[in-house]
Amino acid sequence: MTWFRKRRPIEHKAGLAASSQVAFMHLPKTGGTSVLAALRERLPADAVETIAYGVADDPDNLDLVALRTKALLHGHFSARWVGLFDRATLIAVCLRDPLETTRSFYKYFLAHKPTELSGRQAYLRKVAEKGFKHYLQQWRIERSSQYYIHFLDPLYFFPPGMGAVALTGAHLEKSIARALRFLDRCDMVGTSDDLSGFTGAILTALGHDSTGLVVERRNVSVELAKESPDRFLDVPAFEEDDEEIRQLLVEVNQPAMRIYQHALDLKGAA
Repeated sequence: MTWFRKRRPIEHKAGLAASSQVAFMHLPKTGGTSVLAALRERLPADAVETIAYGVADDPDNLDLVALRTKALLHGHFSARWVGLFDRATLIAVCLRDPLETTRSFYKYFLAHKPTELSGRQAYLRKVAEKGFKHYLQQWRIERSSQYYIHFLDPLYFFPPGMGAVALTGAHLEKSIARALRFLDRCDMVGTSDDLSGFTGAILTALGHDSTGLVVERRNVSVELAKESPDRFLDVPAFEEDDEEIRQLLVEVNQPAMRIYQHALDLKGAA
């Protein structure tokens, strides 16, 4: 389960040749649900395969032969999985401003009833109930801001059923560097402020028309609240005028911001 393989240089991103397969790494809370919905509308139903979260922790759970017959592979898989795919498969990943992602996760946990979550998510919902400041303070303690590292560092190990492995000092720097190198080797790097462009690039790479494509990010938390208003507690304001909260928000997201900025730089250079 390693991603180390020869890939074309970064310059090819501006003009990808049509491919028979794209693997879309769906990082949570980055607009991936909206991207997938738009892709499903334009691709044959049997051309898309969603890989359940955690399945590839054990490669024996994946039918690699069957996966190679699909045009689009999608799922919350990490860089550690990429080596399982065919060498010709194009890798696409979309990132979102970490400050927005942190707010979005907070709302997401509160949008679920306690009985709908289990394990770490149920724990984080209890943390969120105490307010945004407490939520950020807990993230700082647990270093959960390494969210992007979890997905983009090919050597990062996230034990199933356990919390994040905290990284500090030189270990954190090495992990960030690996994540940046992985992004360099991805074929399509997008950001959630341009989901239409990112989705269009995937369609084009698969040889499909993207004319008139408009993709707007869905707000899953709002949709859940409309479906059942009692899902939300009396959600407190983010208190962005609170200086301590502003500092916490930036502090816990420093590693992720460095990775996000790299994604922006790649987009600008493409």
